[in-house]
Amino acid sequence: MTHTINHHKRTLLIAAAALAVLALLLVFGDPMHALKVAGFGSDKTPEGAGGLKKLVDELVGSIKWVIFTCITLAISVGGTLMLFGHSRAQDHLIRVGAGIVVVLFLAPATLA
Repeated sequence: MTHTINHHKRTLLIAAAALAVLALLLVFGDPMHALKVAGFGSDKTPEGAGGLKKLVDELVGSIKWVIFTCITLAISVGGTLMLFGHSRAQDHLIRVGAGIVVVLFLAPATLA
């Protein structure tokens, strides 16, 4: 029984740490920094780059829509698993959370 309690405490601690990192990255992180430095994310666009800026804006909007749709679906499914008492629901939600962090923050950082 003690092992199970320690496992749950560790899981909650990891989840809290992941949420804290996620919050810090949301507040201080800017995954589109490279595009902004190139002039595509600011008010002043390089001459002749209007079409590229429009394309980038549309792609970013589409990617955000897909990501947030997937996040909503994953959280809904995880919540449903927890509601019906699935024994590994917390593990699945933590893995989903880790995947969200990778997709939203680490992937754009490596591409930039």
